[in-house]
Amino acid sequence: MTGATVVAGVRSGRGVSWSALGGVIRYEFLMQVRRGALWVGFLLLSAVLVVAYLSGSGPYLQRLGAPHRDLMIAWAVLANTFFALGAGLFLADRFQRDRRIRVQELLASGPADPGARLLGKYLGAVAATLVTVATFFSAGAIALIIQLNDLSLAPLALAAFLALIVPAVFFVGAFAIACTTFLWPPLFQFLFVGYMLWTGLNVTDIPTLSGTLLSPYLNYVVTGILGYHTFEPIDARLYPASSVGLGLAHIVVLLACAAVALLAAWGLEVWRVRRG
Repeated sequence: MTGATVVAGVRSGRGVSWSALGGVIRYEFLMQVRRGALWVGFLLLSAVLVVAYLSGSGPYLQRLGAPHRDLMIAWAVLANTFFALGAGLFLADRFQRDRRIRVQELLASGPADPGARLLGKYLGAVAATLVTVATFFSAGAIALIIQLNDLSLAPLALAAFLALIVPAVFFVGAFAIACTTFLWPPLFQFLFVGYMLWTGLNVTDIPTLSGTLLSPYLNYVVTGILGYHTFEPIDARLYPASSVGLGLAHIVVLLACAAVALLAAWGLEVWRVRRG
């Protein structure tokens, strides 16, 4: 797709913004999904994920005689941890890339306003990243289903992907794109890794977001919607007792935070345009 296609829209009328938004989404999706580094990076993350699962959650839960569904949920939880981290890192260079190849000026000259460009970049790049994530998550889930010889786990794997991983990627993706409108991407990536590590701490003497509705690991979804059972008292902090309503509230809170981040970035972009 050429740059001219990206900024193409209807020439007049009320559909200009929507047409321009669609063009930006298609452009960003194709540019992201075709990135070799994205696929290689998630392949390496998946290899580390498999090692972590086979040396930790999987054998541990099997020794405890946990139900097959808990084994699948444990896979989804670990996948969310690794893939949300990878998504944030790979989405943090979108604005820098546009400036580097001088696409920013081309987009600015088209019919899309700053809000449409920002939203299109977010939706297109995040959707493409989710394609990559879904590919590797599905490969692991299928392997687990074959190993356990339990086809009934397929709907659970799909539910875990939709309720756990998709919201997390949209959440971290919003901040990766919004924050890099004013932060140097490598600085954001450094801070983001620290944030993910801090949020995942399972301790009581250090204040963290672990076990709260602001956790990107969606702990209340794990227990409330997916029905995961904790087997150790220490895990009660990471996976507190929940309900479907609280799990849904966790998703809504994260997506609301993502919307606030994008609105703030939108305001910054509009200010820059008006400033000239």
